[in-house]
Amino acid sequence: MMDYGGLCGFSVAVADRVGARRSSSSCRFESSFVPRRSRSWRCGSSVGVPETSPRRTEPRWSCNAVVGGLKETLELLIASAVVVPLFKRFNLSPVLGFLAAGVALGPHGLRLVTELDDIAQIADIGVLFLLFEMGLELSIDRLKKLRVYAFGLGTLQMALTSTALAAGALMMGAGISESLVIGTSLSLSSSAFVLQLLAERKEQSSRYATAAFGVLLLQDIAVVPLLVLVPLLSTTEWTGFQQIEGLITAILATAAKAVAGVFAVVVGGGFVLRPVFRFVSESRSAEAFTSVVLATVLGAGFITNELGLSMTLGAFIAGVLLSESSYRSRIQVDIEPFRGLLLGLFFITTGMSMDISVFLEQPLETAALIASLIAVKSTILGLLARPFNLSAPESAKLGLILGQGGEFGFVLFALANKLGFLPDDVNKILVVVIVSSMALTPLMAEIGAKLAPIIQGPQYSEVEEEERERELVKSQTRVSKNVVIIIGYGEVGHLVVDMLSRKFIPFIVIDKNESLVRDATLQGVPCVCADAEQHGFLNDHGITSPTAVVLTMNSSRIATGVVNNMQVENPEVPIYVRARDMRKMNRLKNLGVVATYPETLESSLALAEEVMRGYGIPDQDVRSIAKSLRNERGFDELKRIKKRIRADALGDFDPEVKREVTELVIVDREKMKELNDQKLRKEK
Repeated sequence: MMDYGGLCGFSVAVADRVGARRSSSSCRFESSFVPRRSRSWRCGSSVGVPETSPRRTEPRWSCNAVVGGLKETLELLIASAVVVPLFKRFNLSPVLGFLAAGVALGPHGLRLVTELDDIAQIADIGVLFLLFEMGLELSIDRLKKLRVYAFGLGTLQMALTSTALAAGALMMGAGISESLVIGTSLSLSSSAFVLQLLAERKEQSSRYATAAFGVLLLQDIAVVPLLVLVPLLSTTEWTGFQQIEGLITAILATAAKAVAGVFAVVVGGGFVLRPVFRFVSESRSAEAFTSVVLATVLGAGFITNELGLSMTLGAFIAGVLLSESSYRSRIQVDIEPFRGLLLGLFFITTGMSMDISVFLEQPLETAALIASLIAVKSTILGLLARPFNLSAPESAKLGLILGQGGEFGFVLFALANKLGFLPDDVNKILVVVIVSSMALTPLMAEIGAKLAPIIQGPQYSEVEEEERERELVKSQTRVSKNVVIIIGYGEVGHLVVDMLSRKFIPFIVIDKNESLVRDATLQGVPCVCADAEQHGFLNDHGITSPTAVVLTMNSSRIATGVVNNMQVENPEVPIYVRARDMRKMNRLKNLGVVATYPETLESSLALAEEVMRGYGIPDQDVRSIAKSLRNERGFDELKRIKKRIRADALGDFDPEVKREVTELVIVDREKMKELNDQKLRKEK
């Protein structure tokens, strides 16, 4: 996905070693993922010998070049500034806007931007920051959970999808080598599109999103052997001892490079990163800290790239190594502007790579290929996800959101085209298919969300659904014994879930309202319908060793019963409770609970903060997450209003501000009243 100059050169060298034939045509790498230095070699010439070109007569940094580059950069920035608000206004994903802007501005549209080399290389760095940020959100324990989805579900998905797509290409008249390249390349999905879309939909903490990330991680790792194996497919003989020896040598070399690369990044992170960050942080220089963050992302990618691995894998590992450091929140704040801007440029350059004339010349054939790709990938992945404890709605959403082609496909197609066994016209069509399927990803995600309640409907009996939920809870407990039990999934329970999800703390929600449990399950929240007042309800659902219990209900009578029940069954487990007033708070404290809070607007936040501190999360991270949720839900605005009202009462009277504050307070009271009315109607 990033700088594959070293990988592609290594791949061509492997082709030489095993006797791969070269194309006699002068075809070039045309993908934006291959760096400029790789594009300057011609396939017909010897590898490593650059094509001759006339000597430059004007300086490298001429005034015209600078002005031209500034003009193109300005056009891209203006496009980004216009597209995002416009598409959000129509409730559409900004990713679609970036793609549309790329098609319009690129060489196949208005041709306002023609030189893509430098822009594409800069834009690709945005994906580095995206994977680095995803690594920051993962702890080592969370990463261990992903191994089931990555090496289990991801491996099966790639194997079956590649086979099905290759068989389809073979039936359409492609050769064996060509079919294998098409099948394996199209089996990959787009990390950049999927992760960005999950963030926009605020579904990163859902179970199907975790499965999606595991599959994408496996695909990212699988690109390395694919880049080595593609040149091997161009050989005409596979039965000779020399070819077999070359194949084994190439695979062993790739494995050694992979192990060395991962080991280098892990060792560097363990022994270098934290001391460096500590040293720079003590200098209290914001510029130096930002520089170290940028150097970490790019340096980790550079190390893995030099050792034959993808740059994104290096950035991801660096993020994981820093995920449990005290600098995590500050790092996220520093990289956010870079990630957003560069990722937008990445989507724009992806749109620029699409030759719209191909679609116009062969509309039916291209549309059929796009539909077939999405249908095959979505169906296979949706069926495979069921044995991995994903519900039917989650499996459908997972299949649809990963049904597109991936950016790594551009790299593999470019390499196959250079080696001469993927024709230019086929390459162009496949690029259009990948970009079009990417553009349809937001629509596919929305279709999955609409299908979820329909699929959930009459498909399972109550006994089957209860058994599936019980197995799901057991699997969660097996994966991690540090499970937080959240009893009650009302407004406070939702907020506690949001906070714990930000740090990927495993939790299970218990509620006896069947409709709430059903809705939560559709959203990917691990939720079980049970009565917490009954003795042995945790063991009945396979929960044996919870880390903490959080009671979010507003009934002190029920809370008292649950506390007494928990202290009999699990006396060593800390219990966190909310209370309506000081009298009930003191009564619950006498029962031995760890912390209780009076019922105010911030009680749920304070409750979740205490749970996270008890879980060992650094106080700085806890405050950062709480502040983020306050901003999202308007808590800070309400604090400002109250302070302003108190100031007015003391004589600091501003009629205009007073009117604004009064209106906001009235609106807030109306919202609270509406929520209470809804709650009463549900209870009735």
